[in-house]
Amino acid sequence: MTTVFKKFATGIAVVALLTTGVASGAMASPVTKDITTNITGTTNPVFSEISATSFTTPFALNGKDQVMTGAAINGFTVTDARGTGAGWNVTVKASQFEDKVLGRTLTTDALSLSAPTVTKAVGALGSSDPRTITTAGGNIGVTDIRVLSAAKDGGMGTFDVSAMDLSVNVLPKDVLAGDYTSTVTVSIVAGP
Repeated sequence: MTTVFKKFATGIAVVALLTTGVASGAMASPVTKDITTNITGTTNPVFSEISATSFTTPFALNGKDQVMTGAAINGFTVTDARGTGAGWNVTVKASQFEDKVLGRTLTTDALSLSAPTVTKAVGALGSSDPRTITTAGGNIGVTDIRVLSAAKDGGMGTFDVSAMDLSVNVLPKDVLAGDYTSTVTVSIVAGP
């Protein structure tokens, strides 16, 4: 009788396990739910306040072609938080050096600018690769030159831009001794 009882008890246990397996399989269907978020961006790329230093050492004419250095556009930060991937440009132009007392000017290409370097800003490691931003220097005149250009889908995030050294090229035939002033304008515009 114990053998019959054991078989009966084992049979009930097997049926209970099978019933539990079927019941739990029916309740295990997946549940899906869409979640959404709205991510907004800024209207335009921006840069931090930009300043420039003047030439502090007097420039002594010597009758030869000379280059005066010692001024700079100080380093600044560019942030593109638009979320468009449209790219951007930083341009620089300068008015012609003029001595208002003498009524004299230097040549329009007398001022030149070194190319900057670009790195990801501290705390902005998720920014685009800085290599997506091209840099340039050269003579600056009354028309804009691009010193930074972020390619399409590049330049997104925040970047530190190094100082750009300024220098004045002086040819003896083009200059009289005096106090010359130029206004440097730095702009940021959308588009690669």
